[in-house]
Amino acid sequence: MRAVPLTEGPRRGAHVEPNAPRAIQEWTGTEWVTVGVVESLAAAKALLFPPPPVEEKLAEWDSPALGKGRGRHRKPSPAEERERSASAAGKSENGQGGPPQESPWP
Repeated sequence: MRAVPLTEGPRRGAHVEPNAPRAIQEWTGTEWVTVGVVESLAAAKALLFPPPPVEEKLAEWDSPALGKGRGRHRKPSPAEERERSASAAGKSENGQGGPPQESPWP
């Protein structure tokens, strides 16, 4: 669909005479057919481009339901980060906690 100004002279931009009446036309596949007339550019825009419908959300769906804990992919808190760093520093080369063990090879 399109809005064509009903003014004298050559066809110009839609913004040139915003208060002029407009013919609303629809393409049939072979030609433009007039289906109505509106009083101004603002009315034509309101008819051709209606605002999208507003979806109403229920209050219970406003936030996702999360399980207990912080989850695997969430950023750890500073306290958890310090605990992780401290436990990693206490591990030996073999990945076991406690004091480093002597190697059986010289």
